[in-house]
Amino acid sequence: MLANAGDVSLTTLASHGPTTQFKSLMGAAESRRDKLAAASRGVNLFLMYLAPGGANIPHHHDMEREIYYILRGSGDMVAAGGADGKRRTLWGALWRCVLYPAECHRGIL
Repeated sequence: MLANAGDVSLTTLASHGPTTQFKSLMGAAESRRDKLAAASRGVNLFLMYLAPGGANIPHHHDMEREIYYILRGSGDMVAAGGADGKRRTLWGALWRCVLYPAECHRGIL
């Protein structure tokens, strides 16, 4: 299977806010929104674009971990609900990579 991100349209998801757009590249075999529906275990690969001054509304996933890797720009990244239940704000800068565990609230402000 081969796909190009340039062939994937940008979409919005209401739960992430109007200033966040996604290119859904790969998802589970039964997926209807991903370019490649091939993963056998809950895996998704997507590009997320934020408008300048926009936000990815803080949210959580019960089972999924997420890795945010910043390719351009910067902003405040939040994480909450870890083992100690505290909220942390991280500075998300170019080339920074952050792993959010399952059940951890995450977002970009």
